[in-house]
Amino acid sequence: MTDGDLPARGAVFWPVGTGDSSTIVLDDEIVMQVDLHDLAMAQDDDTRTCLLSTG
Repeated sequence: MTDGDLPARGAVFWPVGTGDSSTIVLDDEIVMQVDLHDLAMAQDDDTRTCLLSTG
């Protein structure tokens, strides 16, 4: 997905293990990027859990 593929309004979740990211699009001028870096997660087996459901 590229910048041109982002929704007009909504959220895109990029699950990459220890560095999950979210892109939140409010409109064509306001786009937020939230990056989470969990170093403790790098020590564990894959124990990711969904904290937010869009459905």
